[in-house]
Amino acid sequence: MVARVATKAADPAVRVEWASDSVEAGRFAESLRPQRVVVDIQMPRIDGIELCRRLRANPTTAGAQAAVMSSALDEANIAAVRGAGANSWLET
Repeated sequence: MVARVATKAADPAVRVEWASDSVEAGRFAESLRPQRVVVDIQMPRIDGIELCRRLRANPTTAGAQAAVMSSALDEANIAAVRGAGANSWLET
């Protein structure tokens, strides 16, 4: 797994990690059982909307707060994000 741990966070109790693609991120989320997940719509292999859908379908990750971000959040993308079960979305 090519995940990295951020060495600095505003709160030392917060652990920030990321993966190189969405499939790896899904596996990583399942093993870590995070409280919050932030995904980009445009991720390698599968998009962030599908990853959010898969996280919601998995009992291990279904309870995580999920935020989807994109530089192109149009009405269709927002509808898809909502349909995938995201708690929030961010335009970057």
